[in-house]
Amino acid sequence: MGALLMLGAVLALLGFCLVGICGLGAVVNYTRWGDSTGMLIVGAGITMMVAGLLLMLGVLGYGIWLDRNRIKGPERILAPVYVIATYALDKATQSTVPYWREYPPEELRFYVRLRLPNRRQEEFECAPEVFQSVGEGMTGEAVVRGYWLCQFRPQVGS
Repeated sequence: MGALLMLGAVLALLGFCLVGICGLGAVVNYTRWGDSTGMLIVGAGITMMVAGLLLMLGVLGYGIWLDRNRIKGPERILAPVYVIATYALDKATQSTVPYWREYPPEELRFYVRLRLPNRRQEEFECAPEVFQSVGEGMTGEAVVRGYWLCQFRPQVGS
């Protein structure tokens, strides 16, 4: 998504420069010789600029939609999963909090990184109660909805 956002910005900037430079050249060319064919390039520049802006708006809208729907979807049970990491982020600064027990839970967001049965790694947000029941290096069964970890049941024994 970041690459598409940058591509849109580059397209919009190039289109803007093309409109400015070629538009000025086309006006000068028309006043001197009466030739207005340079305005075709200005039209292409406007098209590039609009396409870049629409691409940027589309990517931003899709990102907002993904963020709002990250905890929605059907409930799935994933087993066996391996807990790679657990960490808490401060909501205000988005920085990792090493001593999360010293903060009020409403100021933090809790995350668990799991290795799924298909060997892919995914990161899930969870409630403080679920976060406290998960430890790094544990293996078990995860109940997830979207990218929200609803429950973790550890596997006991070998």
